[in-house]
Amino acid sequence: MKSTFVFLVGLFASSIVVAQGGAPKPGDIVEYNYAKPNNPELFGMEYKSPREAYVAISGKIDIQKLEIGDIEGFADIGTGVLWVFTTTRNPAHPAVMKLKAFESNGNLFMKNSVLCGASKSECDRFVSYQQYLVNSVTALHQAHKEFSNTGPKGGAVAPRQP
Repeated sequence: MKSTFVFLVGLFASSIVVAQGGAPKPGDIVEYNYAKPNNPELFGMEYKSPREAYVAISGKIDIQKLEIGDIEGFADIGTGVLWVFTTTRNPAHPAVMKLKAFESNGNLFMKNSVLCGASKSECDRFVSYQQYLVNSVTALHQAHKEFSNTGPKGGAVAPRQP
């Protein structure tokens, strides 16, 4: 199945919780969780740095790559996660945002986690990009559900984009 991810404006309000105690020093990689109160679980980052995440994610062959301006995204249909990385042109660099839609009581919500090594204001600006990614994450959630129902042998994995 070929999935097309369109970056359109959507509305998504978020609150900020810093996962690391104390004030970060400039250049420190900080994990932020921008989660709505109805998020049923903490959606943590399994990588220690944006670079470590980029190496692991970009090396997967069953992932779709998206590039818009100063960010790169990788849509993983198998897990339903959209990974968004800053490029060196983005003031929040190095940063990675992990996004996934989830259903609760018939409604669709978004979980996220962010590793960011820039100032808090630049990290917040990077996270504000998620408002443009809502439709992409929703489409990825639907593709992941179909993938889960058909499995890898059902042909649901889209080829990697060059």
